[in-house]
Amino acid sequence: MPAIFLNTGSGLGRLLSLRFISFLIFSLVEIQAIGQTANPDGSAGLRLNEVNSHAARHFLSHYAAASGVRWIRDDQFYIACFNSDHSRTRVHYTNDGHFSFCTIYYREDALDGNLKLAIVKKFPGCQILTVTELTDDLYKKAFFVNIKNGRHLETLRCDSEGIEVTEDIKDAGI
Repeated sequence: MPAIFLNTGSGLGRLLSLRFISFLIFSLVEIQAIGQTANPDGSAGLRLNEVNSHAARHFLSHYAAASGVRWIRDDQFYIACFNSDHSRTRVHYTNDGHFSFCTIYYREDALDGNLKLAIVKKFPGCQILTVTELTDDLYKKAFFVNIKNGRHLETLRCDSEGIEVTEDIKDAGI
């Protein structure tokens, strides 16, 4: 077999040599890609050693119970993404590894009972659709709750200062 690669004078020898070289190049590319996963937006997932060390340490100490974590990166953030039974979480870190904010998306059944009661009291007869929980870098929490209220779809901002309507879509086709 080595004689085929050395004998590049024949057409068959050149063809086999080119195939072997192509095979080596593609093998190297494949080895480089092992551990990376494609995300729906076409970006590659990051390995933990490709994540800023400050971000990785913070994440591991604050979200130790998270499983199935996938790291991605955009222009501004390292982002850790994971799902649990009832929610989808995205934790954002700046390029220098500092915690920036965390968003958790879930349905009404996972909403805190006291907050749910306050919403239903303020908007009787409403149906809670989805909840986005936002925790900022000062660890302040705000909840953005989407409700169906009659023929309106409304987004409520709920935080320590109360509940306010931030968006109201009338006759939303519902």
